[in-house]
Amino acid sequence: VSVSFAGGARTLNSTAGNTNDVVSVKAGAAFTDVLVGGKLTPRLSGTGFNDISTIIFNADAGAGDSLSVTGITTDALIVTLTGVEKLQLNTGNSLTDTVTVGSTGAPTTTGLTLVTSNVNGNLSLTHNGAISQSGKLIVSADARFVADSNGAGAGGEQNITLKTSGNSFGAISLFGNNAVLNELGPTNLNTTAFGTNTTTAAGILTVTSTGVISGTGMSVGTTTTLTSNGANINVSGDFGGSLLLKGTTVTVTDNAGDTDLGKTTAISDLSVTSTNGEITNSGSLTVGGLAT
Repeated sequence: VSVSFAGGARTLNSTAGNTNDVVSVKAGAAFTDVLVGGKLTPRLSGTGFNDISTIIFNADAGAGDSLSVTGITTDALIVTLTGVEKLQLNTGNSLTDTVTVGSTGAPTTTGLTLVTSNVNGNLSLTHNGAISQSGKLIVSADARFVADSNGAGAGGEQNITLKTSGNSFGAISLFGNNAVLNELGPTNLNTTAFGTNTTTAAGILTVTSTGVISGTGMSVGTTTTLTSNGANINVSGDFGGSLLLKGTTVTVTDNAGDTDLGKTTAISDLSVTSTNGEITNSGSLTVGGLAT
């Protein structure tokens, strides 16, 4: 792996030369260490946690290249990946700052796996293949995930699988094919830090949360499964397939056409509005309060 730093541009460049290259960027107060395979390359003195605004990692064609970033507090950090299979982010940014991750080149065969990460601010991650995780993700503000070989364009959607226990986001929006999300705490499926972004799944959408599940302007191609353990569900959008819902008070507005309710449980009230079609049920309905 070769590592270079352009101080004027505040850009750290790393190019992999072998299969399974593991690169770690660790920023201190007045220096930055870059480790390759656990071995320290020459220390970048005078380049501390607030001196790097861009990280570029061009990996090889292997299946085990990874990048770990720790301690950078730059107001807006941009990370560009080529051929990288694993990413870890642990930043010290403030709540109003943003980490932006993008990918170039051909998609990796295994997609991008997010290792346990903690971003103190906003995270916008766009990848040209599937997105998954191997450890919990904590993002204190808005998180936007786009898995699409066309860059958020129809026809190139890839899967997003974020189902590790302990995930936590200030708000989250998704764009992909089949999307699966688990969150500890309330789940807001709209973000505003990167413009107004809603959640779109060309295939299925499955969300499990320990808090309220909310979202407007959603678009789901097939089955939508929303499970709120002990809290309310309040969503609206275009739902192309059956809705399977479980929560306390459940409120749904479907603008796609006919609305089909699969197995649905509302501990309290259930309210379903279909603006352009009929309401039917293909699964059992259990409602503890009013059903409208």
